[in-house]
Amino acid sequence: MAGLIQTLEAERSRLRAEGNAINTLAQGAGAYTDEQRTRRDALVTMLASIEADLEGQKALDAALLEAPVLAIADGGGTPGTRADRPFASFGEQMQAIKEAGEAAKVHGPIDPRLMQLQAATGASTLTGADGGFAVQTDFSDAIVSRVYEVGQLASRATKREIGPGKNSASWNEVDETSRATGSRYGGVQVYWVAEGGAGTLKRPTYRNRKVSLAKAIGMYVPTSELLEDAVALQSFVEGAFVDELAFSLDDQMVRGTGAGLPQGILTAAATISVAKETGQTAATVISKNVRKMFQRLSPSSYGSAAWFINNSVWEEIWSLNEPVGTGGVPMFIPAGGLTDTPAGTLLGRPIVPIEQAEALGTKGDIILADWSRYLIFAKGGIRPASSIHVYFDTDEVAFRWTWRVNGEPADLAPVTQYKGSTTTSPFVLLDTRA
Repeated sequence: MAGLIQTLEAERSRLRAEGNAINTLAQGAGAYTDEQRTRRDALVTMLASIEADLEGQKALDAALLEAPVLAIADGGGTPGTRADRPFASFGEQMQAIKEAGEAAKVHGPIDPRLMQLQAATGASTLTGADGGFAVQTDFSDAIVSRVYEVGQLASRATKREIGPGKNSASWNEVDETSRATGSRYGGVQVYWVAEGGAGTLKRPTYRNRKVSLAKAIGMYVPTSELLEDAVALQSFVEGAFVDELAFSLDDQMVRGTGAGLPQGILTAAATISVAKETGQTAATVISKNVRKMFQRLSPSSYGSAAWFINNSVWEEIWSLNEPVGTGGVPMFIPAGGLTDTPAGTLLGRPIVPIEQAEALGTKGDIILADWSRYLIFAKGGIRPASSIHVYFDTDEVAFRWTWRVNGEPADLAPVTQYKGSTTTSPFVLLDTRA
């Protein structure tokens, strides 16, 4: 049985076991907790998706086993190209994938370059049945790079690649939640002693972190006319698909639940929410809010953090000022004034409008964040698959794109500063002002 089918079946078993454990706990307590109910519903959705994937992969696996492969003349491949780069463009490879899907259903020949590419990348010749032929390496890398470049937030995050044969990342990190002496770096301490004196043995403490990959799936249904035009298909990949994938990844980095999705900062344990001021008018941002948010930012993030706002917050930003005597000075410095940043600065840090920020007055409408403290884990590139049957009546082909990726803040909790009890974080929000 093909590798991905085995992986899907194993994941199905794991999810079922988790669901059974939740049901057992709930039955023992007499009711589900809100957290158990949320996770149970998420498991139901994931299981339904896996069942659908399994059914489709098994059907296509059986068809491809009987599909002949065209002989490769003169050693195979396109003259003058490397074995792992037989296609001139991604649009050309998409056409070949579409034709392979048709061939599998009628037991016809499959483009030999697809099989050549499978062998060059170390994938099984049945990888197509597992959910998609391998994407030519340079095309796959280019798509992922473009996603990172286009994303307002993903472009600022720290990326980590997960190697072959693994579906998760596990590592040990220093357990630091306080900057008090004896707690920095998880327990490293320096002693000042007289001649002949000795310090006390201290060992840093560590915590284990593990992140499992999630899966992003995109769908595209081009017309038959577009399928005949490799240039048009390539244009789509470099435009709409990349833009949408980048937008969705940014959105999950803000509000993802962490359950089969990236962990967004709106609900992350490390995020700090600053309360509104007593008597503050609903749907406003005042100078004291901004000052308090900045005070809670990790000192190490001063040079790399920025303000990320919803466009509706601009009116509040423009009116911010610091009182001086009977007058005041503006807190916001517009672009073209004392800075070269596109949208100006607030307390010296750039302002970046993003669509993923919440509406004015809602938690998440103004975010002070150092996104380099957000980790994105990805495995390989984008993998396509196609079906000629989903939209058979309209003579169209459905393409499915899969990317294994996940993300979460690098910090698990706010850190208490060396003096006092104030906690700081690379991610600071302003509470709802209703």
